[in-house]
Amino acid sequence: MKKFFIVFVFLLSVVFGDQKIEVVGNIAVLKHFDDAIYAGTDAGKLFKFDRKNNKTELIFTLPQIKSYIDGQIDSKIIDMDKFDSKFALLIDDDYMHKALGIYENGELTKFSPPITGIKRLFFLDENTLILLGIGSEILYFDINSKKVTFSHKISDSPFGGVAFDRQKNLLLLSNEGGVIYFFDTKNKKFLREKSIHKDNIFSVAMNKNRVITGSNDKTCYYENGNAWKFFNAGFLVYSVALSDEFGAFSVEDGINIIDTKGNIIEKIPYDGEIINYLIFYGDYLVGAGYDKTIHFWSYK
Repeated sequence: MKKFFIVFVFLLSVVFGDQKIEVVGNIAVLKHFDDAIYAGTDAGKLFKFDRKNNKTELIFTLPQIKSYIDGQIDSKIIDMDKFDSKFALLIDDDYMHKALGIYENGELTKFSPPITGIKRLFFLDENTLILLGIGSEILYFDINSKKVTFSHKISDSPFGGVAFDRQKNLLLLSNEGGVIYFFDTKNKKFLREKSIHKDNIFSVAMNKNRVITGSNDKTCYYENGNAWKFFNAGFLVYSVALSDEFGAFSVEDGINIIDTKGNIIEKIPYDGEIINYLIFYGDYLVGAGYDKTIHFWSYK
């Protein structure tokens, strides 16, 4: 068990309107928790941006890890989730291994994952993690006992984009075969599956009865409970997002904004690094690729 001091840093004063925030390290994961944006980087740092006080904070820096060639190196934050004040982490560990971590009250506890190839993680509840393996495994992992309490393998096709609604106990999964699955995490059963794309699905999002997906086949799929449609993006669709009123998907030279009916109502021009994450945040769309920049685009 290791202790950390929480350090607060003011990186950039942001007056919203297509603004940018620069963080330390390339952004490996971007999430939205508790009305704030969290960015985990390959420098082992977790940053938080809160629009209420217009300020960026460095929550923690992971200790460096050992490598075979370069000695001590930074520990990349691969994925993360948050439950109250507790963070669950999937991080790089010594000598090219991966580790799970729980960060709470300034302390980090690391432990080995139950299988190799963990790709994503979510809190099911305060003491249970949902772990998603690269081999299309779903595992329920008890944090206290460090034991797997449930496991299921969906197919031989690796997972693509995933999304989780903890309040509804609904996990939206996708795979490299272009199929999406709806999994009831409380009753541990599949509700439905649908073959949509011809290739890997990079990103998915859901909001009430609406779903959006982006694929390697250069299309975006959207359904709203009444109808469904495809958008020909002309480029690999790496990221998608949904809010109560809008949707978004990346294209080669920007990001398209759609309404709930699936009509494209605006295009945000963009020609930087590939956007891997999109998040609706108030009146702004937040995006990030594998670089040091978090973008805030006005879309209303």
